[in-house]
Amino acid sequence: MAYSLRGWIAAIKGQRDNAIADGKRAVSLDPNNALIYAHLVNINGFLILAKPELGASLAQENLAYAQKGMRLDPRRPQIYWFEEGLAYDLMGRYAEAVHAFNRSDQNDPYVHLGKLGAYSRLGREQDARAEAKEVLRLSPGFSVDQYQQRVPATGNQQFIADLRKAGLK
Repeated sequence: MAYSLRGWIAAIKGQRDNAIADGKRAVSLDPNNALIYAHLVNINGFLILAKPELGASLAQENLAYAQKGMRLDPRRPQIYWFEEGLAYDLMGRYAEAVHAFNRSDQNDPYVHLGKLGAYSRLGREQDARAEAKEVLRLSPGFSVDQYQQRVPATGNQQFIADLRKAGLK
């Protein structure tokens, strides 16, 4: 677990090689720890935000990590449904992303942000606006500017545009 957390921190800092090495080390030491697979998805997520060109290559890997986490921890699949939704979104499989997000924790505003993005890319603007309302219901103080400060903006510009188009400020 410590290596997966260290890898996550390295990914946040943009230290790609260290992040990947620590993630792989975590799996080699504890291959049956479901939470490590969720951390691996997050490591890849930060790497993708920093370098969007990695998205396509890491999306399939993320999907496998999420599905492995669900197999190892079938009592808490909602954690992994969100990660699976993100993987499908990166792969351009937006309808499958929405399906996975719908199975995730509906009290999490990030789930609705994920659905908003997938609906936008599907051209379902009315559904995207409904998800924006849900984000604000769950997190009344949400702002796109604050989101951008927390999440690196590199490669994230289309998503930011989708948030604004759906009515988030």
